[in-house]
Amino acid sequence: MNDLTQRQKMILDLVENPNGIKVTELGEMLHVSAVTIRSELRSLERENLVYRSGGCVYSNVCLPIRFRFNTHMAEKTAIAKEAATLVSDNQSMLICHGSTCSMLVNYLDSDYKLKIVTNSTLILDLARSNRNLEVTILGGKFYPLLDATLGSHVVDQVDDYYVDTFFMGADGLSADFGVSTILEENVALFKHMASHAGKKVLLADSSKLNKKGIYRILSLDELDCLIIDSGCPSDFVHQVREKGIEVRLVEAMRGGA
Repeated sequence: MNDLTQRQKMILDLVENPNGIKVTELGEMLHVSAVTIRSELRSLERENLVYRSGGCVYSNVCLPIRFRFNTHMAEKTAIAKEAATLVSDNQSMLICHGSTCSMLVNYLDSDYKLKIVTNSTLILDLARSNRNLEVTILGGKFYPLLDATLGSHVVDQVDDYYVDTFFMGADGLSADFGVSTILEENVALFKHMASHAGKKVLLADSSKLNKKGIYRILSLDELDCLIIDSGCPSDFVHQVREKGIEVRLVEAMRGGA
């Protein structure tokens, strides 16, 4: 990741608001032209630090998880459905917070008796309709924008569990830097979860590809399986498979198909 300029750091400070800020207002506040502010935002978007929608810009750290369900929805749905096929009756799993990982719960076989350990409070809502799910929430500081608990207390509690599969998400995925995040609090938790699971499965839509969050979680070699949509280039798929990692490509269904 490139070093941020002083102006880019100012932009990140200004957009640290769940309601976002209008791009035009941002330019006025920094006393720069529309061309300049859009150029700066494109640079920050390439680093996966900000997100633009409806004329506003949002911090990816502050972007509410429920809002993220509206982005790349077809890809995330296809990935979550495929992830559910990896789960068998009487299995246990760790599931981290995140939109795609949370959606996985919707597609689990309702006849399976499953144990889920998670820091995602959103999963509680999604799991209410499936009585065969035994869900344990890791307790810690609640982050409303993420619908999740985070912090050292959450990390420590992971020591009490060992599961069949860890389902994880990421902010970035690249051949050289591996699996990464823009949120420092994710690092210790995700690493710890990965070390307490027999199998590590990454759920990532292709918009995350070739992006590097500032913090690395795992190298590609540490994964067992990657589930990604068909927007992923074949050369990257080949690179990952050469490392002995299973890659499952899914096709996003659009237009009500």
